[in-house]
Parts: sequence; C-alpha cells; structure tokens
Amino acid sequence: MTNNFKKRRKLIFSNLDENEGFFVDSKTNLNINRFLFNSNIFYFTGIKQPGTKLLLYKDKSGKENEIMFILDKDYDKEKWTGLRISKDETKNRSGIEKVYFNSKFKNIFTYVLNKIDLLYINYSKNVNLDKMNSDKRNFISKIKFNFPSLVIKNSLDLIIKLRTSKDNKEIKNLRKAIEYTKKALYHTWKVMKPGMYEYEIKAIFNHYLNKRNIDIAFNTTVASGENGVILHYSHGTQKVENGDLVLFDVGARFNGYSADISRTVPINGKFTDKQKEIYNIVLKTNKESIKNVKEGVTLKEIDKRAKEILSEELIKRNIIKEKKNLSKYYYHSIGHHLGLDTHDLSNKGEQLANSSVITIEPGLYMKKEKIGIRIEDDILVEKNEGINLSSKIVKEVKDIENLMN
Repeated sequence: MTNNFKKRRKLIFSNLDENEGFFVDSKTNLNINRFLFNSNIFYFTGIKQPGTKLLLYKDKSGKENEIMFILDKDYDKEKWTGLRISKDETKNRSGIEKVYFNSKFKNIFTYVLNKIDLLYINYSKNVNLDKMNSDKRNFISKIKFNFPSLVIKNSLDLIIKLRTSKDNKEIKNLRKAIEYTKKALYHTWKVMKPGMYEYEIKAIFNHYLNKRNIDIAFNTTVASGENGVILHYSHGTQKVENGDLVLFDVGARFNGYSADISRTVPINGKFTDKQKEIYNIVLKTNKESIKNVKEGVTLKEIDKRAKEILSEELIKRNIIKEKKNLSKYYYHSIGHHLGLDTHDLSNKGEQLANSSVITIEPGLYMKKEKIGIRIEDDILVEKNEGINLSSKIVKEVKDIENLMN
C-alpha cells in the first residue's frame, strides 16, 4: 500500500512548480477514537493518528521534498489516550524518510516558507478567509502576516480531483466494506423479531462488526415505523411492533473506506400489500437510477429523472396530484460521493468522473402510514455504465422475505 501513497504524493508534485509547496494537517483535538481520522492525511500517507502534518514542496532546482510531523512521544498522555506512532513506523507506513515530532514543526515550517513563493492549504470552499473564524483561519492569518509575499492558494480542488477517481486498491477496500455490511445485515435480519427495541437491533448489527474487529463507518441507523421518515434518526428507543417496517442506514469501514447501504425490511419477514406497493416504487426508482449512472452525467441529472419516476408512480396511484407535491414524500437528493469519507469530497454539480463511486438512494416517506422506505446502493462509475458494488445485498421483495424466513 505504501506505493499507492507515494503515487498520490507524486501526483501532487506534478501539479507544483519550483518554489511551491503543499500542506495538510490533522487537528490534535479529535476524539481518540479508532473510527475518526483525517481522510486527507490518510490518503497521502496511510497515517490515521490525529496531530499529523504533511508538507511537500519543490525547491528552486525542482527537487521534490517530503516531510511529515507527528505527535511527540508523551508517556504520561499515552497512559490516557494510547500509544503514539513512532518515527520508524511512520516512515514504514508512509514511505517518507524525513519524519519529525511536532515540537520541531515551527522551525522547519518557517525555514521552508522562506524558501518558497506559493503554498497550497486546504480549507472549505467558498469561504472568505478574512471572515472565517476558525483555527485554520488563524493559522493562515499568521502565515500571511509573517510571510506577506507568500501566495496562499486553496488546495481543495486539487485534492478533490485526485480523491474522486478511485484506484483498484480503493475499490477493493470498498467491496470488502460492503461485504462486511452485507454479512452484518443478514445476521441482524435473521435474529431480530417483533417486540425488540430499535437499540437492540442496532446493537446486534454493531456487535457483528465489532466482534470481527471491523470498524463502523458512521452512526448505525435503525428506524422502525414512523421513525423511518426521519432521515438521520438516532434515538433508537422505540419498540418495534409486529407489522412494522425497519429502515437500516448502515456501513462497515475497511482499511479506511466506507460502505453506505440502506435497506428496508419488515420486522416479521412479510411485507403487507401497501408496504409492498410503496416499496416497489422505490425499488423501481433505485434500479432505473443505477441504469442512468455513467461517466459524464451529473448527480443532479440522475436525481431529476428519479423524481420523475417517483412522481409518475405516485400520481398513477392518486397519492399526489402534481409532480410538485412529491417533496411531501421525498425530500433528499439521489446520492453523494463515497470513499474515505461517507460523504466523500466532491464538487457538487460536476460531471461524474470515471472510477468515482457514488450512492444511489431514492426513498419515500409516509408518516401517517408508518412507512419509511429507502434503498441505497454503492455504484462504481464507468464510461458507459454504473457497476453496482452492493448488488449482492438482496432488495427484491421476494428475496428479502425468503432470507428472513
């Protein structure tokens, strides 16, 4: 994997001229939790530890320089938060030879800034640095004050361009994450039963992954009945009654890469006629939307067609009278980019790039009927089609019922 990190840094250097640098850091105040890491630092170095910094620059001769900074060894703090990565381990994982502790950062960073004319730093898009109130703003303000002739540019577009298209190793990691998600879902569906609480079902899913030392990508959502209409439902305190639907929005993480899967199943293993009717509308939209995925289209275009399908089906059944009424039952977009972050870096509105990965997740939400349905798959974008990486996770009514029974 080290070679992959080297290749990615090489791509950064290919975008730098002489006397130009590229800097990424990871906050030290992240919760000490194995699920949390700075995805940009990991993408370029393979290091997950908070407090890590990466500095790349070309000098006036065009020589490429790579420097990393990591948390100083502090045996008292390590008693509380765990062992910190060593210099040797950092070198081995990242392939970077020059590794220093953060106590050396100020002097070395100052030395480099005196040698270059331009520095790329990543910060939020469409943000006015003069108005932004954050640690990043203060950091950049100090650089501007101390080095008034140094040009500061946002590296976000460059990072997005690199991270959007996935290499074979990244896609393999995503497939593994999806496979573990599938196994945890199937196990949960077979064990759960009416009368359980949502938090019990959630615990079954999480325990399956935890027992196998597989990270959980984001907060597991298990929403039953009318709670299924809440997109980011998190309480999990409701008892699941016989006849309820249960909406799962879940994902395992493998080698840093996140699956993001939604499935909706009946707690008792059998859809009612009404549930089946609405479910099949969402399923049809899911399938047709996946067919619309290919290089060059936009998520906005896919979403527009998805809304047309949902509207047509609801009008046909006299659930709504006009297409504009759809927002009462469908109030999110069709998907997002996926990768190291569950909502991965992307430029919204841009055409989909070859080898990018997105989610397709139509839904319908009817609180009075206690119906909340979302079907979400993870799709690899290729030149002429979308490849469903999660196609082996059942979603046909008959297949779900057979599996659960």
